[in-house]
Amino acid sequence: MRRLFFLNIFLITGLLAQAQEGIAIGEWRAHLPYNRSIGVVVMNEKVITAGENALFIFDSEDESIERFSKVQGLSDVGVSAIAALPDQQVVIVGYNSGIIDVFDGSRVQGLYAIERFNIIGSKRINHILVIEDRAFFSCDFGVVEFDAVKLEFDGPYYIGDNGQSLTIHEMSFDGQMLYAATNDGILQADINAPNLKDFNSWSKVPGISGLISSLEYYDGNLYALKKQEGFNQDSLLFLDSGQWKFFAEAGNFSMNRISSSEGMLTVCNYFSAIGYYSDGTTGFVLTQSVVPYDMEPLDAFVVDDVVWIADGKTGLIKHFDGWRAKPIIPNSTTTNLVYDLSSSRTSLWVAPGGRDGAWGNEFFREDLQFFVENSWNQ
Repeated sequence: MRRLFFLNIFLITGLLAQAQEGIAIGEWRAHLPYNRSIGVVVMNEKVITAGENALFIFDSEDESIERFSKVQGLSDVGVSAIAALPDQQVVIVGYNSGIIDVFDGSRVQGLYAIERFNIIGSKRINHILVIEDRAFFSCDFGVVEFDAVKLEFDGPYYIGDNGQSLTIHEMSFDGQMLYAATNDGILQADINAPNLKDFNSWSKVPGISGLISSLEYYDGNLYALKKQEGFNQDSLLFLDSGQWKFFAEAGNFSMNRISSSEGMLTVCNYFSAIGYYSDGTTGFVLTQSVVPYDMEPLDAFVVDDVVWIADGKTGLIKHFDGWRAKPIIPNSTTTNLVYDLSSSRTSLWVAPGGRDGAWGNEFFREDLQFFVENSWNQ
């Protein structure tokens, strides 16, 4: 059967540990893939990138990289969302399990309120919307509000029809109204409503239906990413004077996420990341055709004319000087799907792959990898 190693992937002791710098016999080291990133935030000179199982922090001044996993104090694996609270100088990390970490760059405080909700089904945190000292978690069952100063939770908010559970993919805010992206359109509520827990406080935004996976309020308009079946069939729409219009500049590519920073609306497509100004002109364009490595942008943040892209294949990409792009990734294995491994005194060989329940091949397209002289290679 296939063997899945998540956080404790390739935890090596004994003879191999003697060959690794800084690892004594009996100590542990986590070997995790850092190439598959899902989100990025920037605080001061620190660029914090969230991967599937851990974080890494890139210092944009000295270009050092620091890793944070469960070995360094994170509460879980399966990272699903990340957001920064600049006023508190902390980062919030959400997990598939519903666990929350509040992380100040060195210390982690785990919060388990959502994970302990008496809810049947997934408690995954899909997105974190920050409004000053408040955070709104978009979850597979609804919404949870969080006071970042008091570290207190309010929820769950079941905002589906008649108070039913409803998957919320992402939320946005225009200064008065909260917007929630669902599998069938968008819900809205006044943030000052007496009781956001009451589903009656929420109403459907007219004129739009279907799966909305990402939302962003930008330059006076609400933008919505509408997913469609098939490749390159997605649509980016915006609400203008009560009417939904097609944002033609973005076309109908397969899109992963929309966001805004430094006066631009950023669209992460399957093979590119593009920043648009309010008049539709482009502020930056980074496509697969101009880089010599695979890329799949999943999130982006622009600061001081530098675009930081969380990439699903390359970890973190720094796009700067208008045309230059630099991949940034800790040296690591590229997969947590491991079928077999073999070690000697000085090296570790890893074979990805696996078998299904009928002992058939899984056909994972991952390379044979080996760890030698404190470095991963393929």
